[in-house]
Amino acid sequence: VLSHAKALREHAMRRRVIGLAQESINKVSELEPINSVVEDLQQSLYRLTQRQSSSVRWLSDTPMEHFDEIVGVKTGFHDLDWLHMEKGSMIVVGGRPSMGKTAFCLKVALNNAKAAVPVLIYSLEMSHRQVARRLVSMHDNIPLAELRKGKMKGAISDTVLALPIAVDESGGLSIQRLRSTTRRMIEQFHIGLVIIDYLQLMTAGTDGNEYERITQLSLGIKNTAKDLAIPIMVACQLNRKLESGTDKKPSMADLRGSGAIEQDADVILFPYRPYVYDKQKHATSDASV
Repeated sequence: VLSHAKALREHAMRRRVIGLAQESINKVSELEPINSVVEDLQQSLYRLTQRQSSSVRWLSDTPMEHFDEIVGVKTGFHDLDWLHMEKGSMIVVGGRPSMGKTAFCLKVALNNAKAAVPVLIYSLEMSHRQVARRLVSMHDNIPLAELRKGKMKGAISDTVLALPIAVDESGGLSIQRLRSTTRRMIEQFHIGLVIIDYLQLMTAGTDGNEYERITQLSLGIKNTAKDLAIPIMVACQLNRKLESGTDKKPSMADLRGSGAIEQDADVILFPYRPYVYDKQKHATSDASV
């Protein structure tokens, strides 16, 4: 019976692969965008190999052992122990410049890598070397300004450079490349957390306005997290109008570009440093005097 069942399963897999191939041929013949055809085929094959060809599950199929598992990965910050970044979740870190969005995301990456969770960082603003310098600065408590002078080599430990952190520094990150690269990194290196710095620098396939572009990107990130079963943390800019108000503390309405972000996100965090505004206020007062 077991041998017969294995043979049936193999034939079923063959039929599905043939069906996917024929569907792709039809799409190419109909002159659909080739990148879209390749992405759809890759995603379908990935689901097939992961035995996820069917997305319908009965509650009775859930094993009791499932409730004993640790859900998701943590940030590594004591005050955020309540936050478990589950597989398929989208965590947004929103803030104005100098509020610490990138610093927070890199610290989360560092904490998880030290806990043996491989991390993939899409750095759309900094190069691989810049990210490495900031991680070394955090880990070894070396001022970043000193590292930039190139005179602190002897004070740098080998520990941080050996951590499982991968950095994709190529610009123009699209949802298609996010999917394909992340999928490959999960298969090869068992990536457990993805970080994008930051959303507004990503490339959308639509030629619409800013609202439509951010809406498409936000939904694409959420679907990628869900389809690949991995948490994605994404830094996000806030609207400039926040600076003109008396209360500088951000809210979800301040997320820049689209209301879709607050709908797609599972958790939204706002790094906030009152010192930055106090410093600006004092600087303005001194200049007027």
